[in-house]
Amino acid sequence: MRGLLAIRRSACALTFDALADGAFTAVVSPYILDELRNALALPKLRARYGLTDDNVAELLDAYGRQAEMVSGFLDLPEGWRSAGGNSAVPGEDIPIVAAALEGGADYLVSDDSELLGVKMVLVSGYRPVQVIAPGPFIKQVLHISSTR
Repeated sequence: MRGLLAIRRSACALTFDALADGAFTAVVSPYILDELRNALALPKLRARYGLTDDNVAELLDAYGRQAEMVSGFLDLPEGWRSAGGNSAVPGEDIPIVAAALEGGADYLVSDDSELLGVKMVLVSGYRPVQVIAPGPFIKQVLHISSTR
């Protein structure tokens, strides 16, 4: 969400800038857009950034146009929650991981500490998805300096 709002030239904002520049293809699902919509509806966030319903609709529309839309629903094989790292995929993040798998993503970029603890999602029949924070993603994958 910080990226959508371009807050303080954060790694999240730089990631969204790179997406807009065509440096990579993002994957999005209706679930992910709903999660963003719900977060952007929070009164405290709206007040802090002066967001209106129109602003939120524009942000979500722009993101949806820049990303590849997938359903986010997969009939995954038994044991699909198997993952590298120190923890299993948190239940609330399963639809996000499903969208990444369905879209053939190499990376799932997140600043969620629980999800980052997973490190890698390994599901038979799908390409592995590395879970990575925005900072390392822009530096190590996109080779963008944070002082851009």
